[in-house]
Amino acid sequence: MKKVFFVISLLSISLSAFTCDDSLSLPCDNNEWLQERVNAMKHNTSQKGIIEQYEYEGQVVISINSCVGCADAMTIVYDCTGKELCKFGGIAGFNTCPDFNDAAVFTRVIFESN
Repeated sequence: MKKVFFVISLLSISLSAFTCDDSLSLPCDNNEWLQERVNAMKHNTSQKGIIEQYEYEGQVVISINSCVGCADAMTIVYDCTGKELCKFGGIAGFNTCPDFNDAAVFTRVIFESN
């Protein structure tokens, strides 16, 4: 009986490591706008997207590319309020923050879709 209990306990502990945690740790106090973009990426299965967090000009900023690898994809950088700060790429070849690659410090990937 002790062996059965031990095996069941061991299986329970092992399987708990594979539970799915769908919650995200989002930066910023008011992040409803960001949660909406995450949800949109979750539901768009035709394109790979990525949302990353950086430190830029003394503040937390969010970089969103909703079509990674697409020829005319646009990456947009927002502040914590959802205000657009920078644009990169697109058909027009935007680069509104030319110092971003040198000045921004990558913090983490917030969300990445497949």
